[in-house]
Amino acid sequence: MTQTQKIIKFCAIALAVVLIVSIVSGIVGVIGYFAGFGEVKLLSEPQAHALEGEISALRIEISGSTLHVKSGDALALESNISDLSVKQSKQTLTVREPRRIFGNSAGGVVTLTLPQGASFSDVEITVGAGVLTLESMTARELSLELGAGRAEITGLTVTDECSLESGTGSVIFKDCNLNDAEFDLGVGKLEFSGTLNGRSEFNCGVGNVDVRLAGVKDDYSLIASRGIGSITVDGASVADRQTVGTGSRRIEINGGVGTVNVTFAG
Repeated sequence: MTQTQKIIKFCAIALAVVLIVSIVSGIVGVIGYFAGFGEVKLLSEPQAHALEGEISALRIEISGSTLHVKSGDALALESNISDLSVKQSKQTLTVREPRRIFGNSAGGVVTLTLPQGASFSDVEITVGAGVLTLESMTARELSLELGAGRAEITGLTVTDECSLESGTGSVIFKDCNLNDAEFDLGVGKLEFSGTLNGRSEFNCGVGNVDVRLAGVKDDYSLIASRGIGSITVDGASVADRQTVGTGSRRIEINGGVGTVNVTFAG
């Protein structure tokens, strides 16, 4: 297959994905509008959920509501979602919002407060079409799965490994410090600022990626694999299979249809 044929094939696949997502979203939305069931049942006031003992692992699944994860004086969880499931098993906290195929979760809010300085061994967060804000969390391993919503993550530290899978949403990382991070991106947009240690990887789809790394260019080794989009590092265009920098922090960039821009804070 020639390079031109590969480009045409890639564009066709990307366009098909966008069309399928749009059509399915439209059908589900119309059915939900006329069916009138599956809507989130909201409480008049947020309800506090009793939590006991220490928590070392988190499993959170939100279908379409807003999830706030913040730091505070003590561990606490509150929500205005009447059928929110909250369970504790040993040192694992599991929070789940029921999936609402034919409804929506407009107005639903879950707020999780974590003790300042707390560190977690394993964190899994899934957000469908909702909103995620997360600040000042430290974890050994972290997995984020985002659908069509948006996320803003500030002051996140992951010491072992981190993975992000994003569909059509928008994701912003601010002042984060991640080790062995893998970003799998669909049609959405990603902004990252902070430090990437170990071996990291960006698998880019149709959206745009803007990365601002702490330090200078030679703190990193960036290996670029271009799709039909563009990759620029420190203002200069990067060719396919080109390596930029000589540092021990390795970053692989697999470009897609959109643009990838990498700069350094110095």
